[in-house]
Amino acid sequence: MTRFRMPKLAGRMSHLTRELASSLVILATALVLTAWLSTGCASGVTIRNNPNTSLNTLQFVITQALPGGVRVKSQNQREFFSNYFSPDDGAGQDASPKRERAYAHVTILGDGRPYRTEIRVYRERKTNSGYNRAGLDKNLSREIAARIQDGLVKSRGERNVIDDFRPF
Repeated sequence: MTRFRMPKLAGRMSHLTRELASSLVILATALVLTAWLSTGCASGVTIRNNPNTSLNTLQFVITQALPGGVRVKSQNQREFFSNYFSPDDGAGQDASPKRERAYAHVTILGDGRPYRTEIRVYRERKTNSGYNRAGLDKNLSREIAARIQDGLVKSRGERNVIDDFRPF
C-alpha cells in the first residue's frame, strides 16, 4: 500500500503534522464526493418540451395531469403542488387523513421556449407529530410525466394558431 506523501514545505514537518495534513486532504475529498453524489440523486423526472408548446398550454396540461388536482400554485404560475393522493392507487382520491400519502411537485423551468418540466412525487408517512417526508418516488414521477406528455400530444391537435399569437 502506497502512502500519500505531502511535498516538503519550508523547513521540516513533523510526522504528526504530515499525518494531519493527509487526513485533511482525504476528508476534503470525501466531503466533495458526498456533496456531488447527493445533489445528483435529489432530482425527479425532467421533460424537455416541444419548442411549439406555449406556456399557457403547458400550464393547462399540468393542471389536468395532476392526480387530485392542484392544491397550490406559485404566484408566477411555474410551480404546482397537487392535492394529497394515495401512492398505491394514484386515482386522485383524497388521502389527507391516511397513514401514507403522496403529493406531486411540478416545476416549469426556463425563461422561453422550449420549456423544461421537472416532476417530483414525494411520499409522506404519518407519525405522532404529523407527517414526515419518506422520500422521492421516481416511479410515480414517471407516471405523471407520461400523463403530461400524453396531454401535450393530445393538445397539439386542438391548438389554435390565433390563441398562441402574441404580437408584443
